[in-house]
Amino acid sequence: MKADNGLAAKISNTCLNCLKSVQPSPEKICIPHPSLAGYEQCGPFKITEPFYSDCRKYTAELDEWDTWEKCYMNEECSRKCVEAYHNYYGNLCLIAMNVPRNLTCADFGHMHFGGPNSCGQENQIVDDMIHRMSLLCGCQVVYENKTKCLSEASTTGSNCVPPAVNKYIGAIVGVSCAAVLILVASVAAAWYITHRKSRVLVAHAGKLTFMEN
Repeated sequence: MKADNGLAAKISNTCLNCLKSVQPSPEKICIPHPSLAGYEQCGPFKITEPFYSDCRKYTAELDEWDTWEKCYMNEECSRKCVEAYHNYYGNLCLIAMNVPRNLTCADFGHMHFGGPNSCGQENQIVDDMIHRMSLLCGCQVVYENKTKCLSEASTTGSNCVPPAVNKYIGAIVGVSCAAVLILVASVAAAWYITHRKSRVLVAHAGKLTFMEN
């Protein structure tokens, strides 16, 4: 499927790797879905059973893994499922947004964490995950646009953290920013205490002088 504007939405391997890297728990662990009560999300991409049922409609490559449990336990199946899902809904997203550009990894992230209808929509939980993607994978991997990266930095406060090429650098830079903030706070506190002591000494000196007169 292609959008009417001639653009095709196809998720890249780099973006798939990024979606996998920001998942909140180890690959084999299932966790409750944050917004779908009663559903679990499992495997390396944290797919739900409805997600699996949906993605099977758009690819014939999952016949070997004919149940959700078999698929989420298998890296290859999970990846193919996520790829088929995003390639299908990505084109619908292009049509809905009607924008003359290819989809970015941030667009795919919105659909992955918020469902296909969240394409182009604001959602605080989803936006937080996109910000996490930007920190762990690098802003230009997520947005593929230097201008957008600068805008993201100025609006989310992430200007303290430059684009990271991987999660390890992102973590190191994040710690460095925290250390800078702590250092600034410590210097400010030390200045305040010293300044306050100076004022107290001046006051005492004034009082003693007054008493001597």
